[in-house]
Amino acid sequence: MFLPPPEETNIMIGRKRIKVNEARSLASKIAGLIGKKNQKEGNAMLFRFLIPTRKIFWTVGMQFPINIFWIKNGRIIAVSKNIPPGTPFVPSPGNVDAALEACQTFSRKNKIPDSGKITY
Repeated sequence: MFLPPPEETNIMIGRKRIKVNEARSLASKIAGLIGKKNQKEGNAMLFRFLIPTRKIFWTVGMQFPINIFWIKNGRIIAVSKNIPPGTPFVPSPGNVDAALEACQTFSRKNKIPDSGKITY
């Protein structure tokens, strides 16, 4: 199955600029980090949503555990940590307008905090 590649973009967390992939098409939002073979390849993916609502992510088909940073109004409001591959439902803690899906090594390397300002 052909999936359009996600686009690279920069985000700012606090004063730190971080390069991530952004899922802009419906297909890339559905796929997320699925299919990446390892954490180094996985990095992180930003998902933005037009309308703030509750979201549900899944990790079926992933090869490594991830963190999901839930974002609302330009702030990280919560983190779902160390989600194992094959988890069928990972609900947001409430309405969100973005999420950052990141492998464990990416989260540690970039010292992504559990809360704080994020711009993209």
